[in-house]
Amino acid sequence: MAIIHVTERQTFKACRRQWKYQYQEHLVPIREESGALWIGRGVHYALAAYYRKEDALAALDEWLGIKLAERAEATNNAPLDEKLSEAITLMKGMVERYIEYAKQNDAWEVVAVEQPFSVKIPTTHGRLEGTLDMVVRRNGRLWVVDHKTFAQFADPDQLELDDQMTAYLWLVKQIFQETPAGAIYNQLRKALPRQPMLLASGTRLSKDKSIDTTPEIYLQAILDHGLDPDDYQDILEKISVNKFFHRELIARNPNELKNFERNLIDEYRQMTTKNAPLYPSPSRECLWCDYRNLCKSENEDGDTQSLKDRLFQEQLERRL
Repeated sequence: MAIIHVTERQTFKACRRQWKYQYQEHLVPIREESGALWIGRGVHYALAAYYRKEDALAALDEWLGIKLAERAEATNNAPLDEKLSEAITLMKGMVERYIEYAKQNDAWEVVAVEQPFSVKIPTTHGRLEGTLDMVVRRNGRLWVVDHKTFAQFADPDQLELDDQMTAYLWLVKQIFQETPAGAIYNQLRKALPRQPMLLASGTRLSKDKSIDTTPEIYLQAILDHGLDPDDYQDILEKISVNKFFHRELIARNPNELKNFERNLIDEYRQMTTKNAPLYPSPSRECLWCDYRNLCKSENEDGDTQSLKDRLFQEQLERRL
């Protein structure tokens, strides 16, 4: 019996060679990239703790302690660079502010957090597995919640075609024997609100309409400086559209789940076919692929094994 994971389906369809490195050979970089690439993982770890009714900020500190210890070992205790320090500050600020947002906006009952699901793929000997960020019950219906960190919020039209979320909804339907209402993309923008600047005169705040902040923070600055809020209604109205958290609700009808199942069966058979061709699929995505140099070496008939030994390690467990 073969097991395939929700996330590896995307990799297989995008680039079979990357799929080979990542899911057949289980190669991960010995030196993990830090900084911006940590933000999503760290925030996910903290939010999982929060929805288990644990201390989210303490969980984030625990996660950072693990990652920083790994980094210190890999870099011979190199000092933190500015970008990494900024990323850590950003993560902590995002989680702290999200907690306040969640207290006011969570209108659901949590059913499962970071729950691994495994379901038999019909007409095959295989199983589909995936770990869902969260399953909730909202207005009596099941919903899958996926935490996402973005520089800018995702385009709803793109989310309508998100195959990974369709897979999660299909898993939930099989496990709970109930068709879920849909998915909630719980989006956190990778930014913190800025404080408005006091002009050199000391008597007015800047009305720069490009400021990335919230009306609440701007209003508090007005009050802190003893200014009249009526004088700032124009800028307060302008920045009222600024958001740092956003939840997009996406539905899938029964036909979409049925057709997903049909496609899943075909994918499984392709992924488990003996001696299936595992060719590369060059694209812009290669620019930030962990296996870029390894793939290039294989294209050149180079010494790929020495690269694997020097740059990668085999890791079967999911990375934090």
